[in-house]
Amino acid sequence: MNQYKESYKGLVGMILGFVVLMFLFPFLTDLQGKFTAVISMNLVNLWVALLSLVIYKTEYIYWINGVSYEDAVKAGSERRKAYAMQHLRRFGIYAGAFVLYSLVSCIVGFHIAIDFIIAGIGIVSVAVSTIRIKL
Repeated sequence: MNQYKESYKGLVGMILGFVVLMFLFPFLTDLQGKFTAVISMNLVNLWVALLSLVIYKTEYIYWINGVSYEDAVKAGSERRKAYAMQHLRRFGIYAGAFVLYSLVSCIVGFHIAIDFIIAGIGIVSVAVSTIRIKL
């Protein structure tokens, strides 16, 4: 059994990596306008889903706002995994749904403002929906 220990190195590394990726993305691609924005929005959603997956795999649920390390230790592995899975499921489903929406948006030619509104409302709604999840 792995020793469960308090560490934020992975979280900090993921955040820094994400910031670097998002900063460099427009410079590393030859895409223009809507496509760069849509891909950036998808990267944000997929990153949150990836972070949820990492939390699930490592059981570092105290990386999620509102959970202390002490509460996480007391909960035990099974409850930590179940708690993390509920977050992963919600953010993963939303990320997948937004990828599908993005494809439709690009094919149909929706205005980029609609994409931003849907992306913003979607991720905030999913985040708010996780408040009810209890350890």
